[in-house]
Parts: sequence; C-alpha cells; structure tokens
Amino acid sequence: MAEEGVRGRILRLEVNSFKSYRGHNVIGPFKPFTTIIGPNGSGKSNVMDAISFVLGVRTAQLRGSLKELLYLNTAGQSAEDRPRKGSVKLVFEAPDGEEVHFERAIKPSGAGADSFTSEYKINDRAVGWEQYNSRLERYNILVKARNFLVFQGDIENVAQMQPRDLTNLFEHISGSAAYRQEYEDLEKKKAEAEERVSYIFSRKKAITQEKKQKKDQKEEAEKHQRLQEELDEARSAYFTWQVYQLDGDAGDAEREIRGLREQLAEAERSLQVAERAAEEKKREQAGLQKDRLLLEKRAKKKQADADKRNPEAYKLREEIARHARRLKSGEKELGERRRKAEEAGARVASLRDQLEQLQDAQKALEAEAKQGQRGKLRLAPELAEEYNRIKQEVKVKTAAMDADLASKQSALEAQEQARDMAAEKVETMAARMAALAQQKAAAEARHDTVAMSLGDKERQLAEGHAELDRVLKEGRHVESQRNRLALQLQDVDGQLREARQARKESERDRRVNEAISQLKVLHRDRVYGRVAHLADIQDKRYVLALTAAMGKDFDGIIVKDAEMAKAGIRHFRENRLPPHTFIPADDIKVKGVPDALRNQLRQRGVGKLAVDLVMPRAQGLERVFQMLLGTTIVTDTPQQAREVAFGSAQRQKVVSLDGTIINKAGIITGGFNTGLEARAGQWDGGALDELKVKQARAAEALDGLRPQREMVAEQQELQARISGLENELSLLRVDIRASRDKAQRAQQDAAALEQERERVAPELERAEDAITEAQREVTKLKKRVDQILDRAFANFSKKAGVSSIREYEETHLKETQRLQKERVELATQTAKVRQQMEYEQKSGASLADAIAAKEAELDKERAALEAAEAAGARHAAEGEATQAEIAELAQQVAAKRGELEALEADLKEYRERVAQAKDAVAKHRRSIGAKQAAAEDLLSQRADVLEGARMEHVELPVLAGGDAQAVDDEEEEAAGMEVDGEEGGAGPSSAPRAGKRKVRLDFSHLPPEARLRDKKNRERWERERLAEIEECREQMARLAPNLKAVDQYEAIKEKEREQLEELEAARRESKAASEAFQAVQGARHEAFSAAFQHVAQHIDPIYKELTRSAVHPVGGQAYLSLDSSDEPYLHGIKFTAMPPTKRFRDMEQLSGGEKTVAALALLFAIHSYQPSPFFVLDEVDAALDATNVVRVATYMRHMTRGDTQGCFQGIVISLKDVFFEKADALVGVARDPRRGCSETYTFDLDRFPPPAAVP
Repeated sequence: MAEEGVRGRILRLEVNSFKSYRGHNVIGPFKPFTTIIGPNGSGKSNVMDAISFVLGVRTAQLRGSLKELLYLNTAGQSAEDRPRKGSVKLVFEAPDGEEVHFERAIKPSGAGADSFTSEYKINDRAVGWEQYNSRLERYNILVKARNFLVFQGDIENVAQMQPRDLTNLFEHISGSAAYRQEYEDLEKKKAEAEERVSYIFSRKKAITQEKKQKKDQKEEAEKHQRLQEELDEARSAYFTWQVYQLDGDAGDAEREIRGLREQLAEAERSLQVAERAAEEKKREQAGLQKDRLLLEKRAKKKQADADKRNPEAYKLREEIARHARRLKSGEKELGERRRKAEEAGARVASLRDQLEQLQDAQKALEAEAKQGQRGKLRLAPELAEEYNRIKQEVKVKTAAMDADLASKQSALEAQEQARDMAAEKVETMAARMAALAQQKAAAEARHDTVAMSLGDKERQLAEGHAELDRVLKEGRHVESQRNRLALQLQDVDGQLREARQARKESERDRRVNEAISQLKVLHRDRVYGRVAHLADIQDKRYVLALTAAMGKDFDGIIVKDAEMAKAGIRHFRENRLPPHTFIPADDIKVKGVPDALRNQLRQRGVGKLAVDLVMPRAQGLERVFQMLLGTTIVTDTPQQAREVAFGSAQRQKVVSLDGTIINKAGIITGGFNTGLEARAGQWDGGALDELKVKQARAAEALDGLRPQREMVAEQQELQARISGLENELSLLRVDIRASRDKAQRAQQDAAALEQERERVAPELERAEDAITEAQREVTKLKKRVDQILDRAFANFSKKAGVSSIREYEETHLKETQRLQKERVELATQTAKVRQQMEYEQKSGASLADAIAAKEAELDKERAALEAAEAAGARHAAEGEATQAEIAELAQQVAAKRGELEALEADLKEYRERVAQAKDAVAKHRRSIGAKQAAAEDLLSQRADVLEGARMEHVELPVLAGGDAQAVDDEEEEAAGMEVDGEEGGAGPSSAPRAGKRKVRLDFSHLPPEARLRDKKNRERWERERLAEIEECREQMARLAPNLKAVDQYEAIKEKEREQLEELEAARRESKAASEAFQAVQGARHEAFSAAFQHVAQHIDPIYKELTRSAVHPVGGQAYLSLDSSDEPYLHGIKFTAMPPTKRFRDMEQLSGGEKTVAALALLFAIHSYQPSPFFVLDEVDAALDATNVVRVATYMRHMTRGDTQGCFQGIVISLKDVFFEKADALVGVARDPRRGCSETYTFDLDRFPPPAAVP
C-alpha cells in the first residue's frame, strides 16, 4: 500500500525488447527516492525513455521511431535478436493501494515490413488513447504538460524558455488550454456579430437617405404623367392625319400600276416563245458537247496509258545505253590487255634468244679452255725434271703458306662471287621497283580518272535524288493542298447552303444588295457596306439587344464622306430603290462616352455599354458605331434594365437581351417581335459574302494546282534515271576499288623491295671491304711465296732463259683467270636472263587469264544489250499503235468541235431574239418598278408612321376588325425601334418596307381642315400639330422624372422596416456572443491566474532553499512576472533568477550551474501546483558543482519523504556520489557484452542508516 502522504508511486517497470533491453526485463522495485547509476552507454537513459514511452510521450521525443525503439542485435539473426514486437509496462501503486498496470506495446501494422503501430493497455486490457490518458490524469499525471519528466540536456532549455513558450507550459499546467479553442471561436463569433451590427446600421442609414430622395421623385413623376397624357392625344391626332394623307396618295399610284402590268404581260408572252426556241438549240448543243467530252475522255485515257509505259521505255533506253557504254569500255580494256600480252610475248621471245646466245658463248669458252696451253713455255726434259724437283722442294718449304694462300684465294673468290650476286640482285630489285612505280602510277591515274567520273555520277545521282525528293514533296504538298482545298470547298459549300437556307432574301433585299455591290465597284474604297456587315459581336447573346439599340439605323449604309452619301442616294433614286440612310464616316460628329458612366457601370456590376460589345471589322468605323449606339446600356434582364434606367438621376437609354427598350424619357418598348429577330439575322450577312469570296478563292486555288498525271510521269522518269545512275556507280566503285588495290599492292611490293635493298646494300659494302682486305692479305702472302720461289729458281731461270720463273707461271695464270672471269660473267648473265624470262612468262599467263575473263564478261554484256534492244523495239511498236489511236480520236474531237461551232452560231441568233424580248420585258418592269417604288415609298412612309406610333405607345383609332400592332410584312422586319433619333445626334433613320396588308384606322375623328389634301393646308395643319407636340415634350424634358418612384417609395418604406427588425436581431445576437465570450474568458483567466499565482508564490522559497548556504543563509531570489495581467495567456511570462550576491542579469548571462538550479526551482514550483506522483530527472546535475549537487540531492530526499507536504516519488539518473548517498535504492545498469544488451540490478539502501545531514 502507498505510504502516507504519497499520491501513488511507480513500483517497477517491465520492458520487453525495448531499446537496449533484450527480451523480458524487470527494472525495480523503485523506492521513494531511487537513483539509477551506471557507466556511459550502459542504457540508463533508456529507462527514462521507457517511462516516457509507457506514459504516452510522442516517439519523436524519444530519439527514434517505433521501429528504432525495438531491441536490435546486428550480430545475431534469431527472432530474439531482431524482434518484431516490444512493450513497456509500468506497475503503478495508486493512493488507495491498488496496483494499476499501464502498458504500451509496439507491433507491426501490417502495412509493410517497416510499418509499426502502438497499442495501449490498462491492466492487460486494450484501450484507446483517450481512455488511457484519462486514467493517467486521474492520478494527476499530465502527459501534455510533461512537468514530471526532465530529459537529459533539457534542463538548460527550461531556464532559457521564451516568455511565450513559458505561457504555453502554464496553460497546460493550469488547464486553461482546454478553453483555448472555445475562446478563439467565441472571440471570432463576437467580432463577426459586432461587424454585422455595424454593417446593418450603415445600410439602415443609407435606406433613410434613399427614402427622402424617392419621395421627391414621386411628386415629379405624378406631374410628368399629366403632361404625358396631353402629349399622347396630340401625337395620336398627328399620326392619324399622316396615315389619312398617305392612303390617298397610295390609291392614286395603285391605279397607274394596274395599266402598266397589262402591257408587261404581253411582253412576257413574247419572251416565252423566244426562250423555248433557244432552249431546243441548247439541248442539241448539250448532246454534241457530251459526245465531244466522251471522245476527249477516251483520248486522255489512251494518252495516260501511253504515259504509263513511257517510264518503262525510258528505263530500256537507259539500260541499252548503259550496256553499250560498258561494252565499249570493256572492248577498249580488252584491246589494251591483248596489246600488253603481245608485248610480254615479244619480251619472252627476245629473252629466250638472249639465253640461247649466252649458252652458245659458254660452250665456245669451254672449247677454248680445252685447246689449252696457248703461250705456255716449252722446257727440255732435263730442265723439266729440274723444274719439278725445285718445284717440289719449294712446295715443301711453302706448303703451309700455299695452303693458307689457297684458302684465302678460295675465300676471296667466294666473297667476290657473293658480291657479284648481291650487286646483280640489287640491280634486279632496282629494275623491279621501277616497273612497280610505273604500275602504281598507271593505277593511280586510272583511280583518279574513275574517281572523277564517280564524282560526276554521284553528283548526278544526288541531283536526281534531290529532284525526286522535290517532286515527291511537291506531289505530297499538292495532294495535301488538293485535299485541304477540297475539304475547305466542301465545308464552304455546306456553310453557304446552310446560310442561304437560313437567310432567304426578299426581292427588295436582293436589289438593295446588288446596288451596294455596284456602288463598291464604281467607287472603290469609298463604299463600306451595310452596318450589320461591318462589325462582329463576340457574344451572340447580345445580337438581339444591339439590333434593337440601333433602331432603324441598323439598315443604314456606311460610306466614306458626305459626297459619297449623296452619290449613293442618287444611285438608289435612279434605280427606283427604296430610300436608305447613308452614313458618312468621315463627316459625322460623335460624342464620347463619359468616364463617369463607365465607372458607374463597373462599380454597380450590372450592365455594359453597347458600343463596347461591337468590334468593327475595319479601322475608322469605331466612330460610326459610337454615333449609332451612343451611351446605350445593355443588361441581361428587363428587371436589370429598369433598375439601371430609373436607378440614377442621369437617364440613359437601356436595352435588355430580349429586346426590351427603355429610352431616356422612361418609355418602355418590349414584347415578342419576329421582325426584330429577322433583322438580327442580318449580322451574318457579311459572313455570307466572306463565304462566297472564300469559295471562289478555294476553287481558283484548286484549279491552279499541278495535274497529278504530269507529276507521276515526271516521278517515274526520275526513278528510271536514278536506277541507271546507281548501276553505273556500282560498276565505277568496283573499278576504283580494283585500281586502288592494284596501286596499294604495287606500293607494298615496292616497299618490300626497298626494305630488301636497304638490307642488302650494307652487306654489299661490307663484302667490298672484306674483299679488299682479303686481296691485301693474298697479295702479301703471295709476295712472300714469290720471294721464296725466286730464290729457289734463280739458277734455273738463267738456264731456262727467262728473267723469272714467275713469268712463265703468270702467263699461264692470267689465261686461267681470264677464262674463269668470262665463265662467271656468262653464268651471271644467263641467270639474270632466265629470271627475267620467268617473270615475263608469269605476267603473260596472268594477262591471258584476265583476257579470258574480260571476253566472258563482254559476251554477257552483248547478250544483255541484245535483250534490251529487243524489249525496246517491242515498246516502240506498241507506242506507235497507241499514238495512232490517239490521233484518230483527236480527229473525231475536232469534227465534233466543228459541229458545235456551227450550232453556236445558230444559238447566238436565238439568244439575240431572247435578249430583245428581255429588254422589252425589262423596260416594262422598270416602268412598273418606278411606279411601285413610288407606291411602296408611300406605304413605307405609312408603315413608318404606324411603327412610330407603336414605338411611342400612341393609341390610334382603329376600325372594328383592324390590328393596332401593325402585323404586315414590313413591321415584322422593322422590329418597332425608336424614331426620335435621340442617341448620338446622327442623320435620319432608314425607311422601312411597305406592307401588303394595311392597318385600317378610323378617320371620323379628324376635323374637316385636316382632310384637305392640297399642299398649303397640309403644311399648315402639320406645322401647328408639331408645335403643340414640341411644347409638351419640352415641359416633360425639363422634369426628367422617375416613373417608378411611387412604387419605389412604398418599397423603400417596407425595406426600412425590415432593416430595423434585422438590426434588432443582430444586436441581440451580438450581446449573446459577447456574454458567452466573457464567460469563457473569465474561466480561462481564472484557471491560468490560479496556476501562475501558486507557482509565483512557491518559486522564490524553493530557489532560496536550493541556493542557501552557511555563507549565504538567505539564498538567492527568483520570481515570475506577466507581460499582461488582463489576458496573460495571450502574452508571455518572464522568469528571473538572481543567485546570491549577484546583481540582476538576464537568464542567458547566467552560468550553466546557475541556469540548472534556476530551472530546477521552476520545475519544482510548477510541480507543486499540479503535483504528479513521481518526478524523473535524467542527469540534470551535469553542470552543477559539488555544493549545488548536494543541495539538489538534499532537496530531492526532503521532497520524497512521506511527511513532507507535496511529497513525490523521485527517480534520478545520475553519476554523482551524493545522489547515491541520499537515495533509498540504487538501480544499476550495465552492458552484457556476451548477450549484447543492458542488464539492471537493484540495491535496497533501507538496510543502512540514513546519511548524515550536511550542514
């Protein structure tokens, strides 16, 4: 059971494969004050990590991941050396004596080999972290605050905590951190509620001001309504009078038209007779034309077949020429080889004759030698006997010297013979090298000639390939262009068909468009076209709105200047065309759009300027559309149009997307109108013209492309030429390789001979030197022998009658030497001639083989040439037959053309008759057209009057069964636009077309003076009515009322009431949010302040106790101060410590030991507020001297006694002896090198008396 006064304690730790602990280990039991000791690296701090781990501290703070927390012995491979699971169990004794087992295990997560997860257990039952942490907090173990764990190296950081970090620590200790999220949420909600109150109050203020403004506008609108009624009555009378006068004029014109139509019917009957006759001739012409086309098609097909065979004929011609060239070159080469063979045979015959002559000379020399004894001395028998005796005696005396002399003479003769052979070999090699040099020069010359020819052929081949690539590329390009143009033409044709189906021009539109086209031709660059054809609208939603905004000016024609406008009016009048508005682009006056209006629209976010929605297609037309549209505003809906039109003091014309118009006077025009939609379709008219131009250009480009048949023929011809060049190149490359190899072989043989000559030349020089030395020795030795011989034969010479015996012997010797020399010379010449003859015979044999091979090759070429010539003859015969058929077809085509020309002359006469009939019909039609134009102009004016009345909402007196909405054809196209011309200040509006069914009005209300039709009375009555209307308009223009002001005034009053209710609700919401925030704020402040005040009161006594000594009995000072007392949890806490006899310094300037003592004092003080059952310190005494270690150890022992207030269980990891002495138990940690793990040993010190108190 836990000791008295203790809040519980750790009994023991059970670790399983955790860090340095192998398998299952029990660490403990732990006493009230336990010191963990052991050498460095033994695993002491791992005990601290085990306690932290089991209490739920994050693995990032435990020096490793979950995998790294498992035991690992790299020297072993067993499951125990490399476990996949581990755990730490803390056996805790609660204050009531209950043992609670807290366990945290590591196990694989199954997501991968290196993936692990934690599992928490209480009393061997798995629980979640929240339940686990809640059970710890029940015993006041606050893991988040972590104020009971001091890791190695953290003690100095605690002393140097930043004020804000210290505040966070106090929040966790005090529990005020639990209010943090709620505090922030309520603070944000309170600020939003206050902001909403401010916003609603500002809106209420604005509504009050608007209410006052709408009241003034309401009074002005009522006055304007009275004037409007008077104006409507005046305008109704004026419009009715105009219709009455126009109806009378139209009746007179209609009667004249009926007479002219009878004359036109007669002329049309004559035209029909002439056209039928011309049609018969046209059908006959069509038949002949069809026959001619069929003949031409057959001729083209024949020509195409001939063209297809042309490349084959060209190939055959090229092949024949190539075989001929090769045959000619081969025959020339064969003749050269035969000439060389004949020369080689002549040289062999000459050498054979020389060899026979040398053999005869050798035989003659041998015969001469056998004759013998020419010039030999004849002796008497007694002298001969004496000569022989003396000779024998001398021989005996000179036997050794004779032998030596004979040896040396033999050696000398051998050396001379060897020298002669070497010299002859050198001469032979020199001759052979000269011959090889000639062969090399000839081969190199042949190589250069062939290389030059090869370069020309390669250049021609490259040009051919380049030309073929160009033709192929051009063919692909032309084919691509043809396909693209065909698709483009098909697409344009489809678009044109669709456009023509969607846009069916009336006769009048067609005539007007033709007239505009004529004006463009006559006055180039001065006539631009219709308004709708000269601009684009990106967003098609605005087409209807912009058409309505332009009104009748939408049908206008834009020209360059006023002079061109007058010319256009004259042209329309001369061609009896309806009146149209001509807009001179250079002469109109345009008012710019005010920047204030643009800014107003941008701020409001509703509506766009109409002029900004139109994009002119040419420069200089911007001013025209600015004049046509002015400051008109386009909105999406009629509701937005009303808001924009009546929402500001400055009135503008506003148009919505459905065509609803609100002009500056506040008059609204709207409703479904098919005529407006039809007119809006004219925006695509310019696109139709562009499609026609695009169609013409595409057709022209398609016709301008090169014919495919021509390109195919050129391509086939180029391919045949390239094939021939490639064959020639292959032969030239073989020839150039042979020449190069021959030159290389000649060079290699010459180099080998040169090396051999260089090797033999020194030997020849050495032989010459040796021969000279041998001759000198032979001469010296012979002289000695001759001296002995002369002395022995002195008396004998006198008897024989010779001056010396050697005279006889020398004569005989010279003859012998001469014969020997001639014999050697003849042998040498014979060997040289024989060697040269063998070489020439071998050369002749190789030439004979080459001649035979060349003759076989030429036989093949002749056969190939004959085959190619035969094929060429067949193709030529076929081509002649085809050309004959083509010529026959050409004659038939020419005959058909002659018949067509004769028929064309007859058809021309019938066409002239039709033309005369058409002229007569056209003349009558022009007359009718002129009358109809006048009548149509009257009806158009009548339609304009009715349209103007409808646009201005003027009610006219309609007879029973009539239609006040004017549903005739003209009104369907005119779309009922405004007629007052108030925008832009430009020229007149375009006249609408006359209708076919008129609106019937009741003219009975017209006074008698209004029914007078003479010009004077009509002008007077019109002038009086216009003056009356203008006066009413001027009075209304000065008012500029808001016609919606009455409804708006009532609406603003209702809106003001709603704003008051919303403001009260917002105030109530703000008050509730403020009260909730203040409640949470108070609770947070109370919790934080309680913890701070407790720690602030206890830190100074604790610090004094840790720093008190006999020298300094009072100790140091330590205190905490708040940066803000109102909301301390939002600001910092400053910690100050002053050691004894030290003045005030910042914490950073204290020594390491002083910082450690200050940090321990702070931790002990914090621990006293929320005391946990135990306090674990890991080597916090590293920076402490012996005195301070004693103080800290004494304090720890004091605080771990059960009778001390606020006592706790202390566990200290230390290497200082003082902690050993003060502890109740020691836990020793050591390494087991054999098992490669840590082992623990517990030593209970309760058996020994307590340590003596240190003064």
